[in-house]
Amino acid sequence: MTDAAIEPLSAKQRQQSYYLFLDKCLTHFVQGQFAEELVRARNIFFESSSVVDEISAAYEMRMAQFFDWYFFDYELMGYGLTPLNSLNMIRGLRLEPEEQALIEPLKANRHSLFEIQKLRGEELILKDLLRGDKVHVPVGDVKLEGTEIFEARLLPFQKSQSGFLTASREQWVFSRGFCFHPHEAVAYIQSEIKKHRKNPDYGANEMMLKLLKMKYKAERLRHVRIDMIYSDNPYFS
Repeated sequence: MTDAAIEPLSAKQRQQSYYLFLDKCLTHFVQGQFAEELVRARNIFFESSSVVDEISAAYEMRMAQFFDWYFFDYELMGYGLTPLNSLNMIRGLRLEPEEQALIEPLKANRHSLFEIQKLRGEELILKDLLRGDKVHVPVGDVKLEGTEIFEARLLPFQKSQSGFLTASREQWVFSRGFCFHPHEAVAYIQSEIKKHRKNPDYGANEMMLKLLKMKYKAERLRHVRIDMIYSDNPYFS
């Protein structure tokens, strides 16, 4: 089935179809032969930061961050590919044609650091701080603060029967994982973005994971100033 064969959906419907598909895939990639991979991935992602208790208000978002990273960015040792990029090699999933049609759009996801430029009706206009351009995202149920830089992953939204947008006027929906960085960290984050642009070996995903771990550390060490944690101070690294 090609993208053109997919019936047009609202942004909310498309977002939910992504979520259901991701849930199905993740259920497969966290058990059986992948159970050890999951343990390894959790150790890399959380390192010294403990997974918060399930009754904590932060638990749901932290696990959403982890599972987004695990599915889109983590390379499975047995495959050398991410779960997303290995989907066509996994027979046990038994994907329906409409699910199969979501794989390529998911590969076109945009993972970046953003800040809000404008709220126009039910649409957010965001500036992508890594690419320098603007993107349009339906507000939906997301509550964002205008002063924050935040990490998010955007998934392409089909606007018409012609398929998923790939031209200059792209539209997107949010994946589940967000990381909202404190305002006091803005200067350091901007310096990290400059470092990433100058050094091709310092990848965007590596940088964002580093910043996310700093956010976890700031939540845990509330007695320490934010600008000391978001720094190159080896004591807090």
